[in-house]
Amino acid sequence: MSYAMAVSLCRHPRRCSRPALLVAATVMAFASTFAHAEELIPLGATWRYLDDGSDQGTAWREPDFDDSGWQSGPAELGFGDGDEATVIDSGAITFYFRHSFTADRTGAIALEVNLRRDDGAVVYLNGTEILRSNMPSGTVGYQTRALLAADDGDGLHEHSVPADSLTDGRNVLAVEVHQNNPGSSDVSFDLRLDKRTESDEVSVVRGPYLQMGTPSSMIVRWRTDAPTDTKLSYGRRVGNLNTRVGSGEPTREHEVLITSLDSSTRYFYEIGNADTTFAGNDADHYFKT
Repeated sequence: MSYAMAVSLCRHPRRCSRPALLVAATVMAFASTFAHAEELIPLGATWRYLDDGSDQGTAWREPDFDDSGWQSGPAELGFGDGDEATVIDSGAITFYFRHSFTADRTGAIALEVNLRRDDGAVVYLNGTEILRSNMPSGTVGYQTRALLAADDGDGLHEHSVPADSLTDGRNVLAVEVHQNNPGSSDVSFDLRLDKRTESDEVSVVRGPYLQMGTPSSMIVRWRTDAPTDTKLSYGRRVGNLNTRVGSGEPTREHEVLITSLDSSTRYFYEIGNADTTFAGNDADHYFKT
């Protein structure tokens, strides 16, 4: 099933003899046959942790670091909210967590991290940083504070990251959770890690649709049921979409800004990833500047 939509962006329709900008897009319902990713670390897993406020430097991130002297307990780890499976001590700015797991790297193209953190966190896989959330850029130390104290760990923050640091056999995920204020009344931490593989079939579950059109630019967005790279091709004729834009970073939420367009011109487009085309390159997928 599909339908087309046209939107006039004229600010004062009664003063306009014709729409200042007309855009059209076809929204398709695609069957999803995506296979579930392999879960490497579940929510509620048992983690080694250190909550004494000490400066651990950088050695603690490495797979061969000896964490046998650390305490351990199941997530959610933290204090102050009343929903913790393991209550840790308060008073520090930085809390350290480590979890060892076994993986088969075969076919891995991306890792999906679902992170509960209050307030901020930096995540390392086998000693390499793969993600930071609500943390400043640059070097992070044990006195570095998180940027904000907004969500109190109520939600999971989803991130897709490259699988370059994943190895066959034993792996160690290390996480440092930072407070925005050392006197904070609560800390929360939990994490799920999934592996996406080349055999996973990706499908579009929303879009494509158009936003923020101007006489010289357009934003095209769509959502996929699994993280994948982004590719969009466009041109003035179906079958001749000779300009490509996109990103190699895996994501579910795809957004492409097309600029330097000619005004009062119809452009056709298609969306996809590096391996396949999801939709477009036909009479239904176009916009007009």
